[in-house]
Amino acid sequence: MNGRFPLCSQCGIEIDPAKYEDCRRYFFWRGEVLCQDCFRSSVEEYAETNLPDLARQLGAEILEA
Repeated sequence: MNGRFPLCSQCGIEIDPAKYEDCRRYFFWRGEVLCQDCFRSSVEEYAETNLPDLARQLGAEILEA
């Protein structure tokens, strides 16, 4: 944490809503603090390699053809 606001573990941006848009919320995922953009990128990357696992976590039913 840098003073009053945390820093994104991936891009290093200070998550300060007074300085940047979309900084009112941030995410703690897999042991890291992430800004919205980095969280979105991480989830997209995770979905590419672990889609069934992500689907289960979201409560989606997985059906086989």
